[in-house]
Amino acid sequence: MTKGIAPFSSMMQPMVEMMPNKEKALLRILRQLNGKGVEEVADYILALFNEPPRWKPEDQQEVYTVSDCGEIRTATFRHGEHHSEALWAFGNCFKSKKEAARAREAIAQLLINFHTKQA
Repeated sequence: MTKGIAPFSSMMQPMVEMMPNKEKALLRILRQLNGKGVEEVADYILALFNEPPRWKPEDQQEVYTVSDCGEIRTATFRHGEHHSEALWAFGNCFKSKKEAARAREAIAQLLINFHTKQA
């Protein structure tokens, strides 16, 4: 060992402790490669980094939205219609009134924080 330089194995342990969960999971998968095909391992790795698809309403499905003044409103989602697609793309399209109410509370808190920290 060279004087003043820590051995490689002692440098690796702290790095693993600082890694995000996805990186730790990736390391676990790579360590368990024995006998597994490349495709199977690739599927496990891709699953770590791919988020599940976001819910999108069916055409003509009733949805709930939060209005600009905080009211919860119902709307009929229409695939391809600009307003419906814009609501969904922005994240203002909910399956239930309860989900919309939770979003309204989060929006209200965000706006209060925004305005009080601007002063």
